[in-house]
Amino acid sequence: MTLEAISGAIATMCGMAFIWPQVFRIYRHQTVEGLSAPTVLVGLINPVFWTVFGYSTGRTLAVFANGNVGLAFILITIQMSRRRAINPLTAISMFVSTVVYCLVMNEISPYVVGVTGLLVSTPMFLPQLWKAVRTRELYGVSAWANFIFSVQCAFWVVYGIEVEEWLYIYPNAILLPCGLIIAWRVIRSRRTLPVDVAGRRP
Repeated sequence: MTLEAISGAIATMCGMAFIWPQVFRIYRHQTVEGLSAPTVLVGLINPVFWTVFGYSTGRTLAVFANGNVGLAFILITIQMSRRRAINPLTAISMFVSTVVYCLVMNEISPYVVGVTGLLVSTPMFLPQLWKAVRTRELYGVSAWANFIFSVQCAFWVVYGIEVEEWLYIYPNAILLPCGLIIAWRVIRSRRTLPVDVAGRRP
């Protein structure tokens, strides 16, 4: 197997797995505490760009990975909407507008969609990073999700180098350290949580 195939496969597996610990956490604990609404909203629309771009450029791996992430972010958005952390009308409007934009722009060039996705995805985790840095109230945030996200980014960078596609390299190289820092902050915040009567941390 080539490095391209290996890195692409690992990136895809991580891409399909990374967001689910976050989904499980907010539904299991029934809390969205610490999650950034702007990051979730961008996470909702970002997979649309990369799914369309991957499909149009014949990269099936990107389609599978981003379609899976999109489904997970829909579930997260639903939970945040229920808890009034996100306005559902805003989320629906953003999602529908992005789908229409991608379908129209894809007729001009898939790279218009890809570049737009690049501009949207690069600062995606900055609101969540800022929130994680300035608060310890991160109970609803999954450390595992952010750690696996960083691993995914690392392998997408390798994949992008192998296929000589900078649209995969640039955003993932920037997002990789964001995920690691958020995971580290979440782990630190857990250590400051009060211990319950059974001697366990929540």
